[in-house]
Amino acid sequence: MFERLGIITNCFKNALENGAGLEELVVSFCSEGFSEIEVRDGDYLRACSFGKLLGKVEKIVPNYDPGVWRQICERIHLGRDWRELVRREDLHVIEEADWFITLTAGAFYSYSMTYPWLSPPQDPASDDRRVVTAAGIAYLFNPAQPRLRLVSLEAVERIDHDAATANLKRYRSRIRVFSPIFTIENARHPALEMRELALAGEALLTYDEANNYLLDGTELSSVDEFRRVVKIEELASVHMKQKNKSGVSTGLADGYVDLRAVLTWLDAGNYTGDLLLEFAPTDEPLQDAVSCRNYLHGLFGR
Repeated sequence: MFERLGIITNCFKNALENGAGLEELVVSFCSEGFSEIEVRDGDYLRACSFGKLLGKVEKIVPNYDPGVWRQICERIHLGRDWRELVRREDLHVIEEADWFITLTAGAFYSYSMTYPWLSPPQDPASDDRRVVTAAGIAYLFNPAQPRLRLVSLEAVERIDHDAATANLKRYRSRIRVFSPIFTIENARHPALEMRELALAGEALLTYDEANNYLLDGTELSSVDEFRRVVKIEELASVHMKQKNKSGVSTGLADGYVDLRAVLTWLDAGNYTGDLLLEFAPTDEPLQDAVSCRNYLHGLFGR
C-alpha cells in the first residue's frame, strides 16, 4: 500500500522561502523513502531557482518537434549526449535541467498545474499550446512514465460540462505524442462530478477526499457513494490530506477525512497508484512527512 508514498511540492513552500533548494529537498525526501514527487506549479515555486528553470523550459519546448523533444529528454535520463539535438541558444537551459535531473535521479516526478479547463477557451490554439508544453515538461522530468495533472479552481457554478469534456478530449489528442498519464482532480468541485467528466473526457482522476469537505464539515458529495461507484482503475493518484474547521492541517490525525476508510477501500481494490502526502507547509516538511507516514502505518497496521 505504501510502496509509492510521496509528497506534493506545495508542502515545501516555507522551506523554499527560507532559502532551501528544491533539489536538496527532493534528495532528502527520496533518502527517507518519499520518492514520488509531484511538482505542483504555482507562485511559491516560480519564486525559487527551480521555478525559474521551469520558466526557461516553457519558452523553449514549443520550438522543438515533439519527437525531437522526446529524444532530448530520453537522452538526458539515459546519460547520453543530447547536445546535437539542441539549439545553441538553448544549451544553458538543457544543461541546467540535466544537472537537476541527474542530482535528483531517485525521484519519480509528476507535473501539476492550475488550469481553467472547465470552460470554453478564449483562444483554442493558445490553450492547446499551453497544455502540450506542460506535457513536454512532464516528459522532461519523467520520460519513463510522464504524468500530467490539471487542477481547475473555477467556481462550481461556471462548469460547462460540454466544453470541459471537449477540452479534455482535445488535450488528450494533442499530448498523445508524449503518452502521459493524464489526470484531473476534484479540487473545488464534487468528486462524483469530476469523475463523470474524467470518464467523458478520457482522463483519469486524482482523488483528494479532503477537498470534498467544506470548512464546516459539509460534504460536496457523498464520499460513501463515491467509493461505491468509482472503479479503482479510474484513479491515477490519491492525496493523503486532512481538513478541519481551520483548513488543511499540518498532520493527518485531526479532521473530517476518515483516512483508515480511504486506505481500506484502496487496499480492497488493489490500488497500485501513488499516495501523495499534502499538508499545510511548515519549516520542517520532512519531519512532518515522516510523522504523517507513521500515522498512516499506525492506521493500517503496518
